Amino acid sequence: GGGARPPLAPYPPRPDPAGTDGGATTASAAATRRGRRRLIGVVRARRRAPRSDSPRPVAPDERVVFFPTASRRVSDDDGSEGWEVPIHGWIFQPEERSLKRRALINLLRSALDLDKDSGGRDGGDDRLEIGGEIEGILPSAAAGGEVKRLSTEILSRRLRPFIVDNQRRRSVTVQIGTRAYPLGGLSAKNGHFESVLRLTDDEVGAAAATGGVLRFVTPAGRAEDGDIRVFGGRSRLLGPAGLSVISDIDDTVKISKVGDTKELLRRSFLEEFAAVPGMARLYRAWAAERGAAFHYVSSSPWQLYEELASFFDRTGFPEAAALHLKSVRLKERRSLLGLLADPTKSKIRAIEGILGRYPRRDFVLVGDTGERDPEVYGEIARRHPGRIVRIFLRDVTEEGDECAVTCLVKDGDETSEEECYPPVEECKMQTRMETAFLDVDTDVWSLFTEAAEIVLPPS
Repeated sequence: GGGARPPLAPYPPRPDPAGTDGGATTASAAATRRGRRRLIGVVRARRRAPRSDSPRPVAPDERVVFFPTASRRVSDDDGSEGWEVPIHGWIFQPEERSLKRRALINLLRSALDLDKDSGGRDGGDDRLEIGGEIEGILPSAAAGGEVKRLSTEILSRRLRPFIVDNQRRRSVTVQIGTRAYPLGGLSAKNGHFESVLRLTDDEVGAAAATGGVLRFVTPAGRAEDGDIRVFGGRSRLLGPAGLSVISDIDDTVKISKVGDTKELLRRSFLEEFAAVPGMARLYRAWAAERGAAFHYVSSSPWQLYEELASFFDRTGFPEAAALHLKSVRLKERRSLLGLLADPTKSKIRAIEGILGRYPRRDFVLVGDTGERDPEVYGEIARRHPGRIVRIFLRDVTEEGDECAVTCLVKDGDETSEEECYPPVEECKMQTRMETAFLDVDTDVWSLFTEAAEIVLPPS
């Protein structure tokens, strides 16, 4: 009914099995709890104990990957000149345990809406071998044994960088010529480390005179221990003036089908990367004839860098001056689909950083209509008037339904207005482009479907 609920009675005291005084038992229990807390505190303190920040050789079971960067010319107050050289790398321990492998494959299954229980298991094998657990992901037997074998090999290769043990709080030293340069700072939680070296022309050496590429290495371990591996990196020495091309990757130079989630994941993890026809030839021509440097700004994850570098080399693209990719940790389905998150803010931030480092260089922006490149490039053009020479967007939209618009129809000497039906995507695209490039000169931007349609203005 409506009466007030009576207060809860306290728990009765626990019986003392030994027949001892309750107060003594309580005191004993309290002492035990205090002892446990002290023990837990010791364990936690040991876990939190700071690690040594002093440099140590890369362990035999670890790897270092350096990402390409672009250097710039700088001057001191005293008039002396030199180079500002960014160093960006990743230190990690390759992971071979099947548990992480299976977890990531299950993420792929979930994203592709496949049955996780289809197929077998690999019997707990700790090597990164792909077994029956991905039967639903790989091409069917009808596609042929060779196609399935190749997809298995590609998937194994592409998964490896996502299941590594990243090495945090590690310091790295690079060697340029005969001199060693300890990098400031330590590697972060994701194993990435970044630093900037200030070098004179003498330190940079012959690369400074040619405006070419500065190469550096970090030894892996100690030669006396039999570890003779060397991890190399490079930085493009860019002068204050010249032409830089800021290019997207997915569906701009590499066919990815970003608009179709399942197709994107298949092309990202199961198939060799395929180039957009004609783009490598176009970029090579720009590099040879105009001395263009290429900065790739993409939503592709850093874990795919080595695969992308191999793709650029295999398909004949010029060597990238720098790459700006996305940090991704694949721990759940949501993070896997995070590869498709809106890249607008991150791309604008990366592109503005490039423009800020090279205030006297001319820039060409190349992207596609599949993601947010029109909106990103339009915003960049408005914020930096006069800095963007041209914007080229590959039109990857597909024809859909139709929409009615008013057209002028000529019949002999008479002209009348009637409804006509262009593809709906053309209607949407026209509105989208008008919005994206509001207040941007129409001569600055254009759409293309074939690389041969792109023409740079005279220098």
